[in-house]
Amino acid sequence: MLSGPVGVASRWIWLVINSIIEQQGAELVSGGDITLIAGSDLVAVASRIEATQQAYLIASNQLALLAAEDLDHSFYEKKEKGSFGLKSFRSDQVTRVTQQGTDITSGGDLALISGSNQTYQAANLQSGEDLTLSSGGSIAFEGVMDPGGWSRKFTTALATATPG
Repeated sequence: MLSGPVGVASRWIWLVINSIIEQQGAELVSGGDITLIAGSDLVAVASRIEATQQAYLIASNQLALLAAEDLDHSFYEKKEKGSFGLKSFRSDQVTRVTQQGTDITSGGDLALISGSNQTYQAANLQSGEDLTLSSGGSIAFEGVMDPGGWSRKFTTALATATPG
């Protein structure tokens, strides 16, 4: 049994691309209290804030805890030119997108206070005691979507050359 291309003129061409983009937000961890005070807007993107006691986030204007996308992409392509004019092509492409939200955990009270609007995208708020959201404007909880989790595109082609 023969495996692989047969003939002296056989050639392969491979192309492999892998790329990963991971969001790296701020990470604040305290063995006591955490107090963040912003003179204007306070924005945390794909971040983690953890206090064993109280946590206070205070913004004079807007407060936003936002999500960001992580991306994992791979691409494989193989072209083969065999004997007797036989050509083959194969490609495989996989993309996976996930959302990374902001997590805030406190062992005691957790207070998020703003002079204007508050926005929460895929935020995870955990408090060991009281959880307070105090806003001088609106409070919006926004979900974010992982577009299908992952997608895959697979192509195979086989052709023979015709004499011309």
